[in-house]
Amino acid sequence: MKLKNFLFISIFYFITSYSFAQEKGQAELKSGNLASSKELWDEAFTWYEKAANKGNAEAMHHLAYMFENGQGRDQDYAKAINWYKKAIQNNYSYALIALGIIYQNNDLYEEAKNCYQIAAQKGIADGMELLGFLNLTKQNHNDAILWFKKAADKGNKEAMYQIGLIYQEGLGLNADEEEAKKWFKKAADKGHEEAKTKL
Repeated sequence: MKLKNFLFISIFYFITSYSFAQEKGQAELKSGNLASSKELWDEAFTWYEKAANKGNAEAMHHLAYMFENGQGRDQDYAKAINWYKKAIQNNYSYALIALGIIYQNNDLYEEAKNCYQIAAQKGIADGMELLGFLNLTKQNHNDAILWFKKAADKGNKEAMYQIGLIYQEGLGLNADEEEAKKWFKKAADKGHEEAKTKL
């Protein structure tokens, strides 16, 4: 009987601890999301900060975004980068994309590439797509199409559209209008508006 009680208490403790770990700052995050949906930026910031201080990685990402875009606080890229890094350290992988874009916009291509590659390794299609764009800007057409195709395989419509453009314009390969149309149709079927105009 004592062993059964011990096992029950141990399992209960494990489940409760796991649930708490999963939901840390969830109530504050929800309040922040609600305030944000109403564009009450100061209130949203306060709630996100409370959630972030409890270890909520999504709230850290939201704080970073607010600093990046000057919502609820003055625009501050250093603080945005700091909060994106904290979110990444707490396994919020989508912060890699946002951080990579900041780096890319400031011509820090290696840092951006590193962020996108880590995101791509985690299976995030946006990371693959952005690696495609990064290679395209560097005239690395073969690598660009490789990454766009990986993103397209995950259903990324922008990557499909970009593959269509590469085939249409013959970037790093022979122009192929039929292949281009095939990719434009795939993108259009996913709702890509510009791709629809190419058909």
